[in-house]
Amino acid sequence: MNLLSFKMLNMRYLALVKNMRCILDVREENDNTLKIIRKYHRNRGVGIMTGKGIPKGKCFVEINPPEDFADIYAKVDLEGKFLILSSSYLAPIVTDSLENYRKYCVREIRHSDALDIGNFLRHLRIAEYSLVDYYAEIPKNFQDFLDKDVKRFWRLKYDEGKRTVGMYLHLKEGTYELLSIALEIPR
Repeated sequence: MNLLSFKMLNMRYLALVKNMRCILDVREENDNTLKIIRKYHRNRGVGIMTGKGIPKGKCFVEINPPEDFADIYAKVDLEGKFLILSSSYLAPIVTDSLENYRKYCVREIRHSDALDIGNFLRHLRIAEYSLVDYYAEIPKNFQDFLDKDVKRFWRLKYDEGKRTVGMYLHLKEGTYELLSIALEIPR
């Protein structure tokens, strides 16, 4: 690969990171879920893991992890792969199967009921800010970061609700310490 093609590859990756709204993990085919994603994210990228099949819509983008993550990506399960993609593209995971991420959960975001569209979109944006802030200056004390950051979700009364609507996810493997946030898709 020559220097120019390497630079263009990096520019494409940066453009994807800048425009990526979320990483989509949908386990059950549901036209309503895809309709919501298409409607509210039509001008932003929605990452789809390579090999999962791209739904119709201009917002959906097939993504791979950067080469730096190839070794760890090969070792982890499906949810770990989504967590790596989320960390790589600074975009929260949006899923219909939040319970599948339980093994990576370090903090729950709870609410009295499922999120409506407005709350979902607001807290998706807040989750993006959390990821950017975490990776902009990786904190020395992970738990202190979580304790402070979860307060961004104050509108949800993040510790009082009966229903888990989101999770902070953490993957520590060798020298990697990755953070992501997964939110449940409104139904």
